[in-house]
Formats: sequence, C-alpha cells, structure tokens
Amino acid sequence: MNRSEFLNNLQTRTSCPELVENAELLDLADFDSLMIMQIVAAFKNLLNLNVTMNDINVCNTVSDILDLGEASYDK
Repeated sequence: MNRSEFLNNLQTRTSCPELVENAELLDLADFDSLMIMQIVAAFKNLLNLNVTMNDINVCNTVSDILDLGEASYDK
C-alpha cells in the first residue's frame, strides 16, 4: 500500500473526504477521539504499525499523520 492508497483508506474509514494531505487537523470538524482511534486502527490493520493516540495528537496536519507510516509504504 502506498501513501495515497493509505490516505484514501483513511477517508473511507473515517467518512471524512476532507482528510487531505494539506488539511490542518484543527480545521477538520470531525477530528475527534473517535477519528483518532480509527486512524490508529488503520495503521495497525493496514501497515502493521503500532501508532498511538499520542503520536496522532502531536500531528498538526494530515501530512504529519501520513509521515508516521512512511517507512511502511510501498515504494
């Protein structure tokens, strides 16, 4: 799975099409603890990465979240 595919999957899992690379997390109306848990689960299920809620909480943009999986994406 590449970065773009992972982002598309996050959009589907969270039902949030506004989840785009350059989006500021605080600008997303639906960015809450439930969405964070869905993102954490996606990292585990799709990339086999143990990303924590704290890892997500320090991110400012969707791009920052995607960067957490950089080493696991298909090249």
